[in-house]
Amino acid sequence: MWMGRSTTIPGLNWYYEVLTLPGLAIADWVISAVWVGIFACITLAVLIVWNCFERDTSFWGIQILFMLNILLSSQWGSLVFGSELVGLSIMQAVAVEGTGVLLMCCVARRSRLVSYLLIPYVLCGGFALYPNLIAWWVTYVRD
Repeated sequence: MWMGRSTTIPGLNWYYEVLTLPGLAIADWVISAVWVGIFACITLAVLIVWNCFERDTSFWGIQILFMLNILLSSQWGSLVFGSELVGLSIMQAVAVEGTGVLLMCCVARRSRLVSYLLIPYVLCGGFALYPNLIAWWVTYVRD
């Protein structure tokens, strides 16, 4: 959470002043509260996988997917708010969504609970794409 805030807060002025954001806006404090819950679900999912899944090839593939997803997700804020690369951040968000959905599918074979714990993360990630796509389109493409 600290890493996300360290790249997000300095770039918020640019985000709100330069980009043309869609009318659907969620208060920053709501987003923060939602992400606390999402990270709790992800943490629980990782703990269940680590402690309960058999250590076979599939287990290590799931671990690699978790690490890849977390790496991609943790760098997203730097692309948007730090580097102001909205187009690239959208591609990265799609990769985050893709690895999240793939992760849900892979773990569902062994634990529906773990798969269900990842649903809020995937849904929120998909919902977060909307304002970025609209802002990118309206600010850079449409004109």
